Amino acid sequence: MKTMVKSLPAGAAMMALVLAPGAALANGAKYNFDIPAQGLSQSLLDLSDRTGAPIVADGALVEGEQAPAIRGRMTPAEALKILLAPSGLTYERDRATIYRVVEPQPVIEIPGGASGAQIKKDEIIVTGTNIRTASHIRGAPTDSAPLFTYGSDDLDRSGYASADDFIQVQPSTFGPPSQISGFSVIPQFNDSGGFIGQRIVFNETSFQQNSLAIHGFSPLQLTNSRRDIFALDELPVTAIDRFEVLADGASAIYGDTAVSGVVNTIMRSEFDGAETTVRYGKITDSGAEEYLAAQTLGKVWGSGNALVTYEFLHRGDITFPDRGFSPFSDSLISDAPTTLSIFPEDEQHRIYGTLSQSVTDRAEVFLEGLASIRKSTTELINTAFAPPGSQASFQENVSREKKYSITLGGRYQFGGDWLGEVKVTRSAAPNRLQSFPDSTQWVAKADGTIMELPGGAARLALGGELRKSTSATVDRNIYSGFGEAFVPIIGAGNRMTGIERLEISAAGRFDHYENSGGVTSPRASILWSPVKGLNLRGSYGRSFYAPIFNDSPLASNFAEARIFQTDIRCGPGFLCPALAPQTAPTIVVGSSNIDLPAARSTNWTFGADFTPAAIKGLTVSASYYDIDISGRPFTPPFGFIPNLAELFPNSHSRMLTPEIAERITPIVERSAAQRDMPFSDCVEYRFLGAPQNDLAAQSLFAGAPLIDNRCIRLSDALATGNFAVIDQSLQPAARERTRGLDLSASYNFETAHGVFDLFAAANYVFTFERRLTEQTPTIDVVDSFGDPLDLRVRGGGGWRKGAFNASAIINYADDYSYEAFVDTTGVSFPNSIGGTGVVDVQLVPVKSMTTLDLFLAFDAGVAFDNRWLKGTTFSFSAINLTDERPQEIPGAALGFDDFNADPTGRFAAFQVTKRW
Repeated sequence: MKTMVKSLPAGAAMMALVLAPGAALANGAKYNFDIPAQGLSQSLLDLSDRTGAPIVADGALVEGEQAPAIRGRMTPAEALKILLAPSGLTYERDRATIYRVVEPQPVIEIPGGASGAQIKKDEIIVTGTNIRTASHIRGAPTDSAPLFTYGSDDLDRSGYASADDFIQVQPSTFGPPSQISGFSVIPQFNDSGGFIGQRIVFNETSFQQNSLAIHGFSPLQLTNSRRDIFALDELPVTAIDRFEVLADGASAIYGDTAVSGVVNTIMRSEFDGAETTVRYGKITDSGAEEYLAAQTLGKVWGSGNALVTYEFLHRGDITFPDRGFSPFSDSLISDAPTTLSIFPEDEQHRIYGTLSQSVTDRAEVFLEGLASIRKSTTELINTAFAPPGSQASFQENVSREKKYSITLGGRYQFGGDWLGEVKVTRSAAPNRLQSFPDSTQWVAKADGTIMELPGGAARLALGGELRKSTSATVDRNIYSGFGEAFVPIIGAGNRMTGIERLEISAAGRFDHYENSGGVTSPRASILWSPVKGLNLRGSYGRSFYAPIFNDSPLASNFAEARIFQTDIRCGPGFLCPALAPQTAPTIVVGSSNIDLPAARSTNWTFGADFTPAAIKGLTVSASYYDIDISGRPFTPPFGFIPNLAELFPNSHSRMLTPEIAERITPIVERSAAQRDMPFSDCVEYRFLGAPQNDLAAQSLFAGAPLIDNRCIRLSDALATGNFAVIDQSLQPAARERTRGLDLSASYNFETAHGVFDLFAAANYVFTFERRLTEQTPTIDVVDSFGDPLDLRVRGGGGWRKGAFNASAIINYADDYSYEAFVDTTGVSFPNSIGGTGVVDVQLVPVKSMTTLDLFLAFDAGVAFDNRWLKGTTFSFSAINLTDERPQEIPGAALGFDDFNADPTGRFAAFQVTKRW
């Protein structure tokens, strides 16, 4: 059949159809094209004639538009994109594999993206909602939430070979996550040694890898909108399509962990051909090298697609001596080996695959899989108790992890636009890591239009979920049900002066945790557009952190109740002036959990997005957030300090009472059973001693043995009453609250000298408050060691012209001051990690840090008419080009503030990508 494009007068409502039987645009076949520069209508006709591809175009849409020349071998889809590019038009595909030329829908600018890339509103954006976003919907629930999107181009331009590293440098995703358990209670004394009060300080964090955070708290991490056990740095970067970061509480949509937001990694699916990537990188100072090799194969056909990516990554380790820091703290007395590695040597094999196939015009099945094998090697050194004149001993600690995740699912198009989806995901770590229990998740959901309103289509989503987690010791089942509604009150059909759009959405979810009860999470949001280009939005929600798997009462393999004899001289870790003569022998009780409830948060966000019509390509956004979390678990401090019982009444008591005995009896029974003690109410009696090879410590303890196990009945201890009690079980009493502002702007424009993309993003923290119990004071930890800075900024620009692509990005971390506590030996420590008493407090400034990242790329296929170079791109990237280093902080266990600074230094990489 002869195909044709009919040019219609502007404004005509009819559709001109270009139809042909046979191959569709997505069949993946490549054709040799030689279409001259001409009118778009004629070019579409020529394209259809050459390939037999069915195309639909509105005559009014294409009339008067010009198309460039096309010469070379490519797929029909690639050719169509080139033809439509000058007109700004795009295309969309329906289930009959007919391709419709359409105007692009309004776009969501990507705040903070290096390239200023955009996500079209006719794509399905799933993060933050169970309701599909389609081109015929003017608004969507995600419009009313702060959603940041970063494309694969942004990842490439950043220079990072790890998705985790890339996300962590964004201003709003600073980390590592808040660790409420790190604190100390410091007694204060007058000049004569009398006790005059106490203060609480929060200690430095431990250096953590793969520790993503949004606004200082752990977010929920998803892959293709599903839970699995893969961290961001375990995903093959060459298989990533984009990241969607929702910086708002979302437990009403996703359940537990989505307190501060969600990071959803969308993997590639439709790709036709082959792509090979090789990369070499090096840290210029230490010489640590990085190698990456990846291969992607993809195929698209009319009714489905398949893709598989294999990636190998090797990274050399970075040690403290490499960066000029010391891994030792003068206050630590331990015979345990100390790590030399800031980052361990890392080697990964990772693979991703996806398959999708339409089985009817209404039904589709899909299969996705991820797998990784990882080996990490950490260098250790032992010098603490080496004999004088001897060499320090070195050793390596090698850990291996295997993980896999596989998802099988199907979608079915019901009547109208209702779409149902069912999927099951199996995730497992064959070495059965406690922190990564095996998990099976079943999800069923459906969404669609429930009624047409003057403002648009009101839509509803309903679904349910069953999640079963299994470790070596316990199973945990979670049953969930959820629903979401989207109502456009005012839209294109009934807009009025002052109200271009008015939309509301509401969501709710109930999660029932076997053995620990249920949690209900609501969320409501509103979007108001007073004029075109300006959206004002706000949301309220409740989210939660469920007890982590190892904290489950059933999963706990740690329970103990011991008596420590304290009527001896002070040793390391105890403050001598605090040991009053009346201090009694103390029963110390510990357990992972005693019916620990979920930590709950209240989330408020308010924001505005402005895309002025007068300045095409400009988008400015601002979002205020308020996250208030209560019931966070922490471990009470251990120590014999005056008034400790007043600060922690649920954990510390001067006397053993019947009520306390009843509460700790289950732990005592478990402790006795674990140690095969003879009595069900046996408490292990232990002298507090010193390591045999630590002569200095032994002298303080007057030769007391390290361990002298005995058994005393709890009932006998209660009868004497001469025992104090410290309960070090996790306590759900801590509270944290942060308020801050996210700002972003992007501006994209084209000149005769190329396309320019400018962007800037910033996070400003007003407060980050912590309180351990109702009896302890609230402390604002902003701008202190190991805690959030008040200001972080990331900005830069990119330039593209022909075969060349370049960008430069500046990262800024603000200065701050921290309290250094000076002990009796004259050594100062950030916060309180010394153990011999605090005699003075000093304020120490830490300078700001500014780094520059650079990216350069050259597309040889565009520059040269050579079939061997076609599809070949060479790129160079440099992170921290000027090799800025964190300020050294004496007394810190790691030598620097690992929360706020990256010790890597200058890293340069060269990469070659070839598409076949």
